[in-house]
Amino acid sequence: MDTIGQRIAYAMKLKGISNIDMADYLGVNASYIAKFKTDARRPNTFQIDKIAQKLDVTTDYLLGIEDTGLPYYVDILNENEKQGISLMNNINLSFLI
Repeated sequence: MDTIGQRIAYAMKLKGISNIDMADYLGVNASYIAKFKTDARRPNTFQIDKIAQKLDVTTDYLLGIEDTGLPYYVDILNENEKQGISLMNNINLSFLI
């Protein structure tokens, strides 16, 4: 079974969220997030909830209780489609406003 760090890393990759973005969201240092992703450090309960919200996944998914906590469309996508979503999440559309 995947660890919480592996699940955080995977969901962050899918959403195109960097360590810096997640760290800013949680109010911690980016190296702290890197430690989460390598299982060198475990997020606390409050952080798990915030991470799940930011990544649009369930806390049960992050904790390894269930494998279906990712957004429904992720399970049916191939690797190229997942990479495309990740790239699209990084496009800055502020010029349209």
